[in-house]
Amino acid sequence: MLSEDSIENLKSFFIATADHELAIEKQRQYLARLGCTDGSQEVADGEFEPYATFVRLDRENKGYLSPKDFYNFMQENGFDHVTMKDCQYLVKYFDSDEDGVLNYTDYMQLVITCDDTYLRAVVTQRDPYGVNPDEYLSPILERELAILFEKEFAYHREISIICSRTKETPGFSYDKAFIEICNYGYSDEDGYESIDHTSIDNFLRKNGFASTEEELTAIVRRIDVSADGRCSYNEFEESLKPVVLDEPSEYESAPKLSNPSRVKIENLRAGGYMFPAETSHDSRGKESTYAFKDSNFSKKYLPEELPISSSYYKNRFSD
Repeated sequence: MLSEDSIENLKSFFIATADHELAIEKQRQYLARLGCTDGSQEVADGEFEPYATFVRLDRENKGYLSPKDFYNFMQENGFDHVTMKDCQYLVKYFDSDEDGVLNYTDYMQLVITCDDTYLRAVVTQRDPYGVNPDEYLSPILERELAILFEKEFAYHREISIICSRTKETPGFSYDKAFIEICNYGYSDEDGYESIDHTSIDNFLRKNGFASTEEELTAIVRRIDVSADGRCSYNEFEESLKPVVLDEPSEYESAPKLSNPSRVKIENLRAGGYMFPAETSHDSRGKESTYAFKDSNFSKKYLPEELPISSSYYKNRFSD
């Protein structure tokens, strides 16, 4: 049985996760609408094209983004309060192969909307445009991209405090917490217990918070690394553990683009473009082929499910 303090910490964790993820997703969708001109979406000065923003951050043309790249971008846009630690948290969360940097596929999970399939398709079909090392994006795009990153930083700041407080609560254990929340849901036909929308909803309502379906979806999306709609014990535990950061120097000495496992972003062509150049697999064994704009329009959008996750939060005990 969990103490009242432990229950209150878990409640705070779920509510904070929902609030931040909803705010982040709203900003992703706002970014996606920048440049829409079909009359059904907001029109703004400056089109959001993911590859161009990736290149904008990658001033040294390395083919990947380190915490320092995010830090420099935020400083250039007047977010002086952002620290290198903030940027390390962000990179660690989205880093699928745990090499300390974000490749283009990782970056897409950071900036592309999850809930709006139409906007997701629109964004990935936009024509790319170059950004030289001494150039900037449009003022509105620079600002709104920085706001998206700041919302991610804010999430990690608050969650790290909650996770540390939860771990230090007398009598708290991850297995007790998992069982407590599972008891508010249902076992599947194989008897496998997991946390899902129902168990989180019932847990929160029992403890005085009536969650919406949108909030529940946001919570599960942040915790559910496998994207199967439910959270295993290991996913739950990793999401609640305080994050241990490496020294910044380790991020700055990450492997270069020549690494065959890295996304090849140099395949920019005049008539169209595609990256990665070939099908690759992320740390969970999922294909991450992205086919983009060509003269006949694209054959494939982003995957239907684009979970916001990282291998840091994967099930470390799975086969």
